[in-house]
Amino acid sequence: MAALRIPKELNRLFGLGIIFLMLTSIPQIGAQGEQKEQIIFQDDFEAYDIGTFPSKGGWELVRDGRGAEYQVITDTNYHSPTRSLQLLGSYSWSSVARKRFSTNASIIGFEAYVMVEDYPAIIACPVGFWNKDKALWGKYYAYVSFDSNRYIRASSPIEVRNLQPYVPGRWYKIRLVLDRSTNTFSVWINDKLKASGIKTENAYEIDALELSSGWGSYSGVKCYFDDVRVFTTQLQAQPEWYQWYLSVRLDDVVLNDLAFILFAGAVAAGFLAYSRRRRGVPAAATVAVAARTPPSGESAQPPVERAAAIAEAPLDPLRAELREYENYLKRLESLRAEGKVSEHVYQALKKEYEARIEELKKKLGIPDTSEN
Repeated sequence: MAALRIPKELNRLFGLGIIFLMLTSIPQIGAQGEQKEQIIFQDDFEAYDIGTFPSKGGWELVRDGRGAEYQVITDTNYHSPTRSLQLLGSYSWSSVARKRFSTNASIIGFEAYVMVEDYPAIIACPVGFWNKDKALWGKYYAYVSFDSNRYIRASSPIEVRNLQPYVPGRWYKIRLVLDRSTNTFSVWINDKLKASGIKTENAYEIDALELSSGWGSYSGVKCYFDDVRVFTTQLQAQPEWYQWYLSVRLDDVVLNDLAFILFAGAVAAGFLAYSRRRRGVPAAATVAVAARTPPSGESAQPPVERAAAIAEAPLDPLRAELREYENYLKRLESLRAEGKVSEHVYQALKKEYEARIEELKKKLGIPDTSEN
């Protein structure tokens, strides 16, 4: 019986297919399976009476938002099984709950299911590592929130990254793992890695997990939190190629898009070359035919140029944060003009916003044009 002969072009396509599958599976490899965890605390909010704040579980109400009566256990919305924690802010006054913990572990993390009731005016439902005493309104070191631009985003004092769009009224599983020895962290949403190598600072100052209504307060957006836990973890050694992947500052969506572009282009070229060779057309003619094929729509952009455009699409994180703080300041002035914020709160927030704007401008090399 004659041996089955596979044309060289199809053999190459098979190899490219294997490479493509490897590239597109990278975000799932090592995401959680190689992490050994030790729980510091966890809370599903089932042990508390409906209509009460979970103080007996070690939670503290740092700021009461719209009022203590709104920062309560509820059975209106929940992930599992029947209760969650509701937080609701008011004009210029967020609701903030924290649970303190202490550990010398170099790698710490948290998980929480979060649901935002509606799109906020600025940001809503931040959950993250925090220290109340390190800034006027407390300092975040690594947190995830739901933004007015309809994206879930990860933030630190140094970086801001958009992760993915979200839909109000839907639960999202947020997971964040922070390496305090390198001041970097990674974020997963619904068990899918969304960002790695996000930079922060002074991570050993962290002493609490904070849940908040955030600046969604302006539009009265309710936030719900459920199945919260904080843990330490030890990461098993990853192969060198995976460590390289984690250092790439492209979202997995962009990486997969690039892989697909390269794979699809190779497949198309390979099949075209093979089919034309079967009909006796030389490879050079194949190239000429491909060159004369008029592009259309998004595919009109060459794959390499399109990949570069994808990589350049996100705004510089510092410039994005600067724009947000400038918007915060404008919103604050508007609220003051409408009489919706007290002078004390106005002055405190203005001072904080202006200080951060000045700091960001220095980092970006933008001259300060404010009046002395």
